[in-house]
Amino acid sequence: MKSNSLRSYAAIAVACFSLSINAQVIELKKGTHFDDLLTEGKPMVLDFYANWCGVCKRVKPDVERLASIHTDINFILINGDIHGGLKSKYGIRAYPSFVFLDSTGKEVDRVIGRNVEAMKKSIQKIKVRKPKPPIEEWISFCKNCAYCEFCWS
Repeated sequence: MKSNSLRSYAAIAVACFSLSINAQVIELKKGTHFDDLLTEGKPMVLDFYANWCGVCKRVKPDVERLASIHTDINFILINGDIHGGLKSKYGIRAYPSFVFLDSTGKEVDRVIGRNVEAMKKSIQKIKVRKPKPPIEEWISFCKNCAYCEFCWS
């Protein structure tokens, strides 16, 4: 029994070492496999930053606020100085850079710098929407139902 609980504590310690979670923001640590996060099937916002970047430090509370509002999206902090491969893969040339991925991992949008309004618009582009019901179900609804032809745009 003791060995099972020790294994559990060891697994938790390893998980805490590789990922640092603050609210809904996940910081990618050295040695963590980014591809594991892609397999979750959730939309993601990749926040590329550097420790020396002043703008990155100032935008961090905004990112945490957006993450607390949009809990259906993974917000991933990626230190470009540590994760050079991901920085190259996504063509990051400036900090902070935000890459918005849909639930399939496809890039949908990108925001460079501290532009919270642009980030909000990009988040709306990657949010998972309910499939549109058949016409028989929404034809009688009003313009504010989120299902009829007027609301579904």
